[in-house]
Amino acid sequence: MVDPNSEGYELILQNLRSLLPNKPSSELSCDNDKIEDMVNFLTIRKPKPIFDKSFNLAIDVRDALSKEWIDEAQRLCSILNSDHFQALLWIHDIVANKQYEPCLPEDYENSSMDFSSIDDELASVKIVQVIKNQEPLGATIKFEDQTGNIVISRVIHGGAAHRSGLINVGDSIHEVNGYSLKGRSFMEILSMLEHECRNSVISFKLLPGYYGSSSHSRGELNVRLKALFDYYPSQDPSHPCPEAGLAFKKGDILHVVNMDEEDWWQARREASINDEHLDPFYYTVIQAGLIPSKSLQEKRMVASRDIRDLREYNRLKHLKNNHPVRYKIKRSLNKYRKVKKIMYRVKDADEFVREDIVTYLEVDILKSSTNSTYRPLILIAPYPLDTNRLIDNLIEHDSRLFSRPVAHTTRQPYDWERDGFDYHFVSVQWFLNEVKSSRFPEYGKFRDNYYGVHLSSIISIIEKGKLCLLNPNPRALKLLYTPKIKPYIVFLRPSYDLFDYLPVKTIDLKQMALNSMKLEYLYSQYFDRILTVEEEEQIMKCLFDTVKLINIEDQWVPATWIS
Repeated sequence: MVDPNSEGYELILQNLRSLLPNKPSSELSCDNDKIEDMVNFLTIRKPKPIFDKSFNLAIDVRDALSKEWIDEAQRLCSILNSDHFQALLWIHDIVANKQYEPCLPEDYENSSMDFSSIDDELASVKIVQVIKNQEPLGATIKFEDQTGNIVISRVIHGGAAHRSGLINVGDSIHEVNGYSLKGRSFMEILSMLEHECRNSVISFKLLPGYYGSSSHSRGELNVRLKALFDYYPSQDPSHPCPEAGLAFKKGDILHVVNMDEEDWWQARREASINDEHLDPFYYTVIQAGLIPSKSLQEKRMVASRDIRDLREYNRLKHLKNNHPVRYKIKRSLNKYRKVKKIMYRVKDADEFVREDIVTYLEVDILKSSTNSTYRPLILIAPYPLDTNRLIDNLIEHDSRLFSRPVAHTTRQPYDWERDGFDYHFVSVQWFLNEVKSSRFPEYGKFRDNYYGVHLSSIISIIEKGKLCLLNPNPRALKLLYTPKIKPYIVFLRPSYDLFDYLPVKTIDLKQMALNSMKLEYLYSQYFDRILTVEEEEQIMKCLFDTVKLINIEDQWVPATWIS
């Protein structure tokens, strides 16, 4: 009971009066009397909660009402689903259960760890007690043949073991929850650790390792990688601990937090910065997972490619030796394929890209506020999808914003042509010198005359503050994908259900499907966005939306592009 003459009583009245709206003095005095009567009533009666799980009850009622179509039921369901109402019930349950302070799990006091049973020979042992929820411990172990000890081989960043700061790589485990590991087989130890680590409180007796104490002193790495392949730990037979692995898909951004091991890195999936409808907490994993390192994945891809080539070679050899019609096997198939070590040339790009082994690409965020110019928009599409028509429509819609570069040529100008407007007319020698200097991402020869788009034409459009539109041959992407140009590359994937509406020159769905799959296989590491094409109006709308997103949203780009 609160004494009306005490300071606490006056403090309660002041807090309650502060909640009242501004009213005339006559009405306010009446409200003050009501407040005092209510405080006196509550101090005398000392009301007790009728139910201490009102939040769970409200959720059950809401779920039951959601199946009803009566208007009153739907209105009540919306009230129960309100954040403010749920917060009120949540606080009510906390007060009703008197959970004013955080408490440890019930089995904390009943821990079976005997802190006094420390061997003299292990005078430097440390006693570690980890309190966690239902999450895994976040550490892996290995068996040392020389000493016979069970040693912590890996501590997963963000896990319970890592957050405790007391378990390090190299620590030897001697006891867990009071059970000694001495004299037990490796399988018995694995079974025991798997069972005991499910508890909320786990007690360890550890012998500190000579190389493990520095694992917590180093902070997390700040490396972001774009995954260029799909990976599922459960399908990887060589994964050291599939339960601790991190699955990801091609195009996901990974935050690598630890790269100490040669074959396995620790990473989290980075939250999306492009999709406003995705909850970043849905994609952000607090505990890191194991992913294959770049060198390990490259070795796997090379081995897989060699096995595939060997199978194809054996198949053709079998056909050659057993078929009545003698097959002629190409000379290139009579030996294993080797990676070419030559200077890159545009005309060899198709073959060169096949030899590229892409695993991860280090990326960083390009802030839209720091990018004062438009990034060139490159459209890549399989034949016979006509991207020239799309570019012409964009320029026709807004010629002040969109522009395409003027090509260079070695032919003589016609009377009506203007230099720098229709073409840049140059000499053959100058053109060939620029080709050798890799300043022509794309060029060709027609009727003994050279034609091509020079890098200077693209850069001049960027410097004028316009958005440069390009639809080069995919072979030119290597020379365009540079920090100076910073292109935004969109791949137009055709939808084969509505092919009648596609802006194509000829309808050949089978060839279009093959071309589309080939382009995605060879060049998808360059694509910033993939649009599924259904009809021309839909393509134009998506392209306009893409142009807006490029300039108002932050973008993941190669780390080498950020100075």
